[in-house]
Amino acid sequence: FRVELKRQLNQEKELHMKDGRREEMIKAIVKDTKISVPKLLVEQELYEFILDRDEQLKEANLSLDEYLKQIKKTAEELEKDERKLIEDDLTMKLTVQAIRKQENIVAEDRDIHIMIAELKLRYPERSEETLHQTAEAMIVQDKLFAVLEGSKPAEILEEIKEKPAEPKTE
Repeated sequence: FRVELKRQLNQEKELHMKDGRREEMIKAIVKDTKISVPKLLVEQELYEFILDRDEQLKEANLSLDEYLKQIKKTAEELEKDERKLIEDDLTMKLTVQAIRKQENIVAEDRDIHIMIAELKLRYPERSEETLHQTAEAMIVQDKLFAVLEGSKPAEILEEIKEKPAEPKTE
């Protein structure tokens, strides 16, 4: 039991370190990216973010004014911070999407099925659709970072031409 626990803890530690390196890599690329985020997309995301925030405050029996007092900010400062957070997040997502497109990064069906089998062992209660989405995302993420780890941020940015991002339609 102890050996298995130690192995799992080491595995978890390695994953956290790998995630940290990957996050820093994306931040370095995003920092210098020239992708412009459509204003309408930012406004839409901000609207949804505010709705979620207000719902969470309601569940916590907290008014917006009380929350603002707790965090020592004005409504304008809070909105500015939230807008910046959303713009940064969208820039990251659109940059990653552009890299995926540029590098033609996709998850192959065979790999997805293998990953689903592994995930089913860990998460037997999850639906097939959820497992499929998770497997595909994990595979694409690993392939993306394999490309990024083999390149310098400047090389990646040169390949992504400056252009307005195309909003994802669903």
